[in-house]
Amino acid sequence: MDTKASQKKHHRDSEATVTVSYERYERRSSDAELDRVTGSPDAYFDQARQTRRASQMAEMTIKLLESKEDKKE
Repeated sequence: MDTKASQKKHHRDSEATVTVSYERYERRSSDAELDRVTGSPDAYFDQARQTRRASQMAEMTIKLLESKEDKKE
């Protein structure tokens, strides 16, 4: 086995594995750096969920206001 490949594999094996959203994945130093900048993966998906919910609420509000406006006419 190539020593460089062996060292790389050993390095990857030595890093911690964590559970995020019930799926396991290998933690790498780039993941930790990304988490510091963007937040954890769970935080990202929570934000996406909240954004989607806000968008749906806005659509419902617009439809409600349009229907009220149509009733006035």
